[in-house]
Amino acid sequence: MVNFEGCSFLVSASFEQNASSDDMGLTGAVADDQEAELIHSVCEKDIVCGSGILAVLSTLVLNTCRDPVTFSDPSLQTAAALSMAKMMLVSSEFCEKNLQLLVSLMERSSLPTLRCNLVIAMGDMSYRFPNVVEPWSAHIYSRLHDPSLLVRRTTVIVLSNLIMNEMVKVKGQISDLALCIVDPEDIIAAMACSFFFELAKKGNALYNVMPDIISRLSSPDLNLPEPKFQLILKHVINLITKERQLESLVEKLCLRFQAAQKERQWRDLAYCLTLMPYTERSLRRLLNNVAMFADKLHEPAVYNSFTSIIANTGKNAKQDIKNVLEELEAKIEECRTRGTRESPPPQNVHKTPAPAGQRTAPRTKGKSGRRLHKPCESSSSGSELEDASDKGICSVFLAQKREHLQQRHCHFQREPSQSVVLEPGVASVPYLAPKEMLADNSEW
Repeated sequence: MVNFEGCSFLVSASFEQNASSDDMGLTGAVADDQEAELIHSVCEKDIVCGSGILAVLSTLVLNTCRDPVTFSDPSLQTAAALSMAKMMLVSSEFCEKNLQLLVSLMERSSLPTLRCNLVIAMGDMSYRFPNVVEPWSAHIYSRLHDPSLLVRRTTVIVLSNLIMNEMVKVKGQISDLALCIVDPEDIIAAMACSFFFELAKKGNALYNVMPDIISRLSSPDLNLPEPKFQLILKHVINLITKERQLESLVEKLCLRFQAAQKERQWRDLAYCLTLMPYTERSLRRLLNNVAMFADKLHEPAVYNSFTSIIANTGKNAKQDIKNVLEELEAKIEECRTRGTRESPPPQNVHKTPAPAGQRTAPRTKGKSGRRLHKPCESSSSGSELEDASDKGICSVFLAQKREHLQQRHCHFQREPSQSVVLEPGVASVPYLAPKEMLADNSEW
């Protein structure tokens, strides 16, 4: 037997609360708050989680949803899933406990009507318990790729309402909605276009997610055909009309070149830059960030995109803009000709190896640990060189400063069998055999 105590508890508790409020003289907002707290408490603990009739029926509903093999009738499965979703709207505790089961049915059920009903239920629960449903919002976006037209259409409607009413955060997953612009079904494509048109009116919402949309759609993992990418971005970028947002977006796209690894990503970013309406300020931003894409200009499509920007912006432009365009064009041509990034190349000096069979004698070190240079005979005055031997070692002439010796073309005398490898721009001293460096009365 099923008792109805849980169902009658709410009514009796309400009458008792009203009577106590009248006795205590509580009226107005205070009484309303107390009554709201009572109703919330009853919904959370006594209707579907207590001992009432709905709590008993919820067990039967959950068992039916968990065992679709035994209860395989499509109508029964659809009714059970819808009943469970409605019960979850009553209590946040019951909702959190069974949300994983609902999401599993929404993704794995073979019944389009059942999946469609659960998408709507997820939207309702986002209004009712937003903190509970928010971690599962990605599963709602995944239904945008459902094979059923009915499910995709319902999902676009649900997500549009949630985003426009700020019930879910607009993140990079909104790129899944952007993909609906190229959906094979015209009605879904039209709904997606209408959604982005309305989103562009809500302050900076579209601008804030634009870099993430471009990044995710150009990702090699998605493998989106290039014509579809261009069609989506052509529609979405044209909805941004504020001049400051466009200037900032130009700079952000230039910075994205540094993280792009594939040539396809280079082409996509360059194409997005061609869609911008340019002013003198935005052209300055582009000019100041040439170094970000200088090493990508060898790709013909990237180079053609920037030349088209210069050509299209230069039509009927003012002289100030033309001056910036000329400077930008010269810089792009210079970087493309060099084929390297604008930063100067590292000054690495590579020594030329000695010919086979000819090895250079190692430099020697004195007792103090300082490297000793080999003597050189020069036509210049011997007074310009210092005697560096102080402990019986033969006279070793030290080279003067590099700048002085470079102007004096010293002529060196060394054995034909020895070879000296010179470093560019560094004064050199010929190597001598160790026995030639010692005096008769010196110690090695």
